[in-house]
Amino acid sequence: MKTTKKPPLIIFCHGFTGDKYEWGRFPETAKKLNEKGYDAIIFDFSGSGGNKREPVLLSKQVKDLEDVYNWAKDLDYRDFATIGLSFGGLTALITNLPVQAAIFWAPAFYMEQITNDSLYSHFPFKLPSAAPPEIYIEEEFILELKEIKTDDHLQQFKIPSLIIHGELDTTVKPELSVKAIGQMPLTINHKLHLVRNAGHLFNDKQLEEFIVESIKWLQKYLHID
Repeated sequence: MKTTKKPPLIIFCHGFTGDKYEWGRFPETAKKLNEKGYDAIIFDFSGSGGNKREPVLLSKQVKDLEDVYNWAKDLDYRDFATIGLSFGGLTALITNLPVQAAIFWAPAFYMEQITNDSLYSHFPFKLPSAAPPEIYIEEEFILELKEIKTDDHLQQFKIPSLIIHGELDTTVKPELSVKAIGQMPLTINHKLHLVRNAGHLFNDKQLEEFIVESIKWLQKYLHID
């Protein structure tokens, strides 16, 4: 009896203080992916979104992403890609799953440069969340970031990778993605695309460009049978 091969699965990784919906951007992207024949999954990292509140940690997010990947493999998915937004991009980078393609939206690869220690002078430190109540971090969150050697991860990242970043992003500056792409292996399988007039909270026409470029990248490396 012939079994039908499942379509490629795109795993979405949300950003810091965000959730699986990312203010509608992830569902809109997933809908467009479905129209092209891809499956997609959105989920909340531990301590965020609809999950119970516990300290947000990068190491927990890595475990969450690994769990989603393994869950999907148990469902007979075999072809994968990730789309990681901001802090979700850093999560996808250091998890380094055996996927066929990786897409990073405004990735916070250098999160330790973005966070300001003076903001976290007491713990637990609470932050507004896309899905109330507030999320919170402990000092371990900062200590983990300081231990990450981002450039080492970038230099060893051989998965075909597309970085998309808004030129007007003041939260995660596009210069950091320019730096990151320079650390990645020098092949045609790594590309940086800058979106004009887009900030960190891109929407409308800017979101459309993020989606269109992402789909083009996926179609290059993840073919639909």
